[in-house]
Amino acid sequence: MTPNPSPQWTGTSKGPSRGIAAFLFLIRHVGVLPAYILLIPVSFVYCLIDKSLKTGIDALSHHLNLKCTFSSRWGHCYTFGMALLDRLAFLVMDKPPFRFTCIHEERISAALQEGKGVILISAHIGSTEIAGNLLADKLKVPVRPVMLDNERDDMRKIYKKAFDKRSIHPIFLDPTGFGSSVELMNALRNNEIVCMLADRTAGGQTQKVAFLGEEASFPKGPFALARATGAVIIPIFIVKTGLLHYTLSASLQQHIRSRDPLETNAALQSFVKALEATVQKHPFQWFNFYNFWSV
Repeated sequence: MTPNPSPQWTGTSKGPSRGIAAFLFLIRHVGVLPAYILLIPVSFVYCLIDKSLKTGIDALSHHLNLKCTFSSRWGHCYTFGMALLDRLAFLVMDKPPFRFTCIHEERISAALQEGKGVILISAHIGSTEIAGNLLADKLKVPVRPVMLDNERDDMRKIYKKAFDKRSIHPIFLDPTGFGSSVELMNALRNNEIVCMLADRTAGGQTQKVAFLGEEASFPKGPFALARATGAVIIPIFIVKTGLLHYTLSASLQQHIRSRDPLETNAALQSFVKALEATVQKHPFQWFNFYNFWSV
């Protein structure tokens, strides 16, 4: 039996801002590894008290035919905490300690040669923020992450300082969608890279697609944008493959050249298959802590 639904993701961080600030201080002045140690009891407490986290992890375990145990829930929660700390470290440290392996990075470079911009679609798996920063440094091309501006004011102030340090310029989705649509179109016309996450619905059109044995809703927005602009769309994932090591992999380029909905649906299904394979290989690194199939 499928686990009971949990509340849908809201895009707002949990936990006190003082705790985040403390981790930032520790990372900046001591290093990432001590922060990992402090994270052990913190993630243990969250695993005990956060019921929605339990429901989301159990739903994923059910679809992967994995046992739902406290140790596996804690492992998933701790891995998520490490991803958040790595993100902070990459943003605030002058020389982050991470090593990277890039697989098929040339596909992104080749897509940029077409001059219509590139849409990188990914999911809340591993650390997509690190991928955007890494590609901006390597390709010397502006990378524009698309974000839902639903964060608490105290958290927004903390992250803004880190974003400014890395010269990151996100595109925030506005309630009407008009302003952000114009900004997205302009970025692609300038042959920039736009990063979009396609595993959560936040309004707009969606499509039901089979995912891990049951249909789930996925947003159609990134694929509609590719169709409207002629930009190449490439699924990418960056996962933690060692204590301080990440692996980025880029899938095959996709062109949506017509307004035939079958072509758009085929591109969406191709992304979902790539996501499914990645989640099966790295289940602890998919960070959707709600019942994904109930939305």
